[in-house]
Amino acid sequence: VLSPGSPPPPAACGSTGLPTATVYLPNITKTLGGPAGWYTPFIAQNIGTAATTLEVSFYKFSDGALVTCRKILALAPGTSFADVPNNDIDLPGDTQFSVVIKSFGAPIVSVVNQVQGSGSTSEALSYTGSSSGATKVYLPNVTRRFYGYDVPLIIQNLGTASGTATASFVSFDGTQTGSASVSVQPGRSAVIDPDVTPGLVDGTQYAVTITATQPVAVVANAHNESGAPVAYSHNGLTSGAMTVYAPYAAKNGPSGRFSPVVVQNLGTAVADATLTFTPLNGGTTQTFTITAISAGGAKAFDPRFTTGTITPCTTQSATCLGTGEYSLVVTSTQPIAAVTLPVTAITAEAYVAATIVTSKVYLPNVTRTLGGPTGWTTPIILQSVTATSATLKWYRFDNGQLAVTQTVPLTLGSSKWIDPASVVGLSENTQYAVVIDAGAGTTATAIVYQLASGGDNAAIYSGFNQ
Repeated sequence: VLSPGSPPPPAACGSTGLPTATVYLPNITKTLGGPAGWYTPFIAQNIGTAATTLEVSFYKFSDGALVTCRKILALAPGTSFADVPNNDIDLPGDTQFSVVIKSFGAPIVSVVNQVQGSGSTSEALSYTGSSSGATKVYLPNVTRRFYGYDVPLIIQNLGTASGTATASFVSFDGTQTGSASVSVQPGRSAVIDPDVTPGLVDGTQYAVTITATQPVAVVANAHNESGAPVAYSHNGLTSGAMTVYAPYAAKNGPSGRFSPVVVQNLGTAVADATLTFTPLNGGTTQTFTITAISAGGAKAFDPRFTTGTITPCTTQSATCLGTGEYSLVVTSTQPIAAVTLPVTAITAEAYVAATIVTSKVYLPNVTRTLGGPTGWTTPIILQSVTATSATLKWYRFDNGQLAVTQTVPLTLGSSKWIDPASVVGLSENTQYAVVIDAGAGTTATAIVYQLASGGDNAAIYSGFNQ
């Protein structure tokens, strides 16, 4: 998703004192693969109560060298700043970077949109920046040539010294294992690609645990070029929870969309996971169980099939999810992580279920027909945990002004689809930062579904619960 216009020219970075917050972006690119190759607009939102100054540093993957640092002054509370690397004359083309954003004055959050191609060959995927890392990171669903999917893992060192990160792979059935290690400098990134990792088996799904000597952040970038090219991305999880929340899942949804769910057991004992699906805007729930997930392992629920089988099912029953669009809650007696994978024949998306829910959710990038009538419109899917309503404040990118304040009713335990195209007072071809407030003492979470015409122009990112 692009921001109109070019970012401000580079300025010297030299703010003194400790930053209020630092956010890390493991994978930023400019024309990677050639003029029509991968490029990654990124957006940072001020989630504090005071204006802030940003310092944005770009480091090359190839040698770790600092290429440039630019300064953004006086970013107002609630508002966002966007950078489009393809417009940055101080960055070399066909290059991959890690980025570190330091904020002096307020906490920030960030989202990265990765795009390439045009028309039927378009691909889009999205991930969020990390403000803190961990020495253990979990990825429930990593594949090696599984129905065409390759899932490189991009690992950024958030520490103060060089470190080593080791990825341990275990297949879903527990019969295949493997490992790979990389060295990473502070602030920089390195890649582990399962397609070239010795010992891993083609056609296999793995749960992965990354153990590092310095805190790290990890992004899984999945690509499938075997048919209509598709891609998706999501963050690795630094911790799990006994209950996690996924605002959106589907079976026979728009364009035939369906949503496999992969659950990883982050605990120390074998565990079951219970999945509860609630129709959008409320309705009768359906509950299913994934049984006997080994410690560190993962298993999948695929809504196309009778539970625990590969037999297709169409009629709603105790073992078959009915046609529809849903919110999802996953519970277990062990801490878990979950990834939801909405896909169609020509699109693929992914996001991680929320392990923390709060009264406020920040969305750095929400758009209405950005780029023209067939451009990016990005619906919000807002899931109530205990909230019965929420207020959304929409801030324009171009001038930072509050454009709309909107209050929406919510049904306990279910999700609501909020389409910017239907919000009175928003402008066409415009980009917004959004702040959601469900009210003191109540909780909610949200994702943003980024959609445009053509190919795999579909991506999801998780909102920031703060």
